[in-house]
Amino acid sequence: MKRFRLRRPSAAIVIAVIALVAAIGGTAIAGSPFVTKTKFKKFKQKTNSSLAATVKGPVNYATANFTNPAGGTTDVAASCPQGTIPTGGGIKVENDATQRVNDSHPTTGGWAGTVISTAATSHSVQITAICASAGSTGTRPSS
Repeated sequence: MKRFRLRRPSAAIVIAVIALVAAIGGTAIAGSPFVTKTKFKKFKQKTNSSLAATVKGPVNYATANFTNPAGGTTDVAASCPQGTIPTGGGIKVENDATQRVNDSHPTTGGWAGTVISTAATSHSVQITAICASAGSTGTRPSS
């Protein structure tokens, strides 16, 4: 009967075991010395106060409905209420197979875009501007 002799592990095995232990530890080992609870709380307070200074009050949705004629192009727009600016928006078409949104973009006072139809009949289009009272930075796009 042969006896097995116990040998020392190779360098590759030692490195593999260390890598396995680090992987099992995951982000707890990797992230713990970098982000403490105190640092996270300070970051959260700073971010929330910056956001509160920029976007104020409730969000308003300004919606407008249009009819896209058969085989035609329709320019659509939704205006934000006075004292608010657009923070987002979009266009919804009735028939995805025959209507397509050519462009959709913010304007100085709301949201606008163009819808193209290849249908034999007219279809509806709905455009929505998401508006909020906000302090703005930078230059707003032209209409």
